[in-house]
Amino acid sequence: MLRESVVDHEPDYLPDEWLVELGKVVKAWSTFERMFDLMLQKLAGYNDPIDPTFTILTFHSSFPQRLDMFSSLCAAHQETEKHLKNYKAIVAQVREAQGLRNIFMHQLIGPGESGEMRISKMSARGQLRMEVRPIELSEISEAHKKIFEAGRAVYKLVLNTAPWEGPPT
Repeated sequence: MLRESVVDHEPDYLPDEWLVELGKVVKAWSTFERMFDLMLQKLAGYNDPIDPTFTILTFHSSFPQRLDMFSSLCAAHQETEKHLKNYKAIVAQVREAQGLRNIFMHQLIGPGESGEMRISKMSARGQLRMEVRPIELSEISEAHKKIFEAGRAVYKLVLNTAPWEGPPT
């Protein structure tokens, strides 16, 4: 099988500015995921943020399972909690943020033969798909911003109040 290599240099080499942007994605997702769990807990009627029961249940569930729980709880409560009506758009926003996070956390990024940065994306859901393409640093920055905005949207949806201020840096 013929394969195009994403890198022809040291596999772990990335310029510092790329590592900083990837680090922002990691931190934004970690913060988002913990906040998401608290919002899920709130939707489920658990108001004690350190309740061990709910924490145990969520820590033993994958993120897609927790997102399905979130969606189901919003659907179940939207008649009595009118602010939950827009939940489908928020769930779609979270799915997009998760997809971006997965791209940058699970795919290989490195310099190509001519020095430009490239990303190697692979998936095997039903069929093996491979893609190697150039990537700009701004794509990682945009992923960071979308994760941040998804967190703001979930917070606003569940608590029905304005979330924290400011764009990510």
